[in-house]
Amino acid sequence: MELNLNQKVDDSSLKLDTNFLQISCNWQINNNKQFCDTFTVKSSSLEFKKTNFEDIVSLNTCISLQPIDSNNEPCMLDIKLTNGQKISQIAVVSEAYVLEFFKQFGEYETTKFAEFIDEFEDNSVYFAETAIFPHATEASIKFTKTKSKNSIMWIYGIKLYLTESINEPKNFSTEIFNPEIIKNFLSKFSFNNEGNNTTNDVQSCYMNILNSSKKSVHKDNGKEMIQSIDKNITSNNIDIITYIDKKFEDIEKKLMKRIDEMEQKTNQKLETILKQLETQYSVK
Repeated sequence: MELNLNQKVDDSSLKLDTNFLQISCNWQINNNKQFCDTFTVKSSSLEFKKTNFEDIVSLNTCISLQPIDSNNEPCMLDIKLTNGQKISQIAVVSEAYVLEFFKQFGEYETTKFAEFIDEFEDNSVYFAETAIFPHATEASIKFTKTKSKNSIMWIYGIKLYLTESINEPKNFSTEIFNPEIIKNFLSKFSFNNEGNNTTNDVQSCYMNILNSSKKSVHKDNGKEMIQSIDKNITSNNIDIITYIDKKFEDIEKKLMKRIDEMEQKTNQKLETILKQLETQYSVK
């Protein structure tokens, strides 16, 4: 099967708005191109569909990469979308025959042994693709092994399948929690403190209900009915306070569990970085 570089990329692909695409790489381009030139995008389908590699590659999408300062590390391409869309599938045509894919926060997704397509002028062409699940706004491609006979590697084209844009609150971050803020928040709403304003508000609310109920009671049975209502309101008040306390206790447990999970992930990443640094220094 031959690769035709003169063909046009599939018309159903959308031109990528580079304002929403952030690309970083530990290698550099050496053929007067930009990283965004190699990308095309397409709307995600409900089911995984194998991509026709000929729809990915054209002369405009081919970029040549080389290591920076004789770096022996494999080429790693990091992709990030900032417009609310998410990546559901990635298809790559390159000189790499083994590729590793990562998703949000560097989480490992899969390793792919690419399909051989063609070879011309001592340059090999391989095709690989994978689904990203759950869909993510970030992904990385590691070109682990290549057939290149020199330090230069070609990426002939990359296609991203994107979901519809989802608007999320700009000021909300699910990845950053300050335990002190959470602790202060919960302490303000602790219903075990007799002097707490919130407890007083609840009691005041029920006292208003009590007063309204008293007015509707017949005078003959006034004292008896009022005593009964007093007992019921007091009981209800205690039940509500207990219920709310339980709810906030559950919230606190969930938040602390989330914090612990995030700390574990952070520690794992730090351990990985330290291991890589130790490996580099040992090699040197």
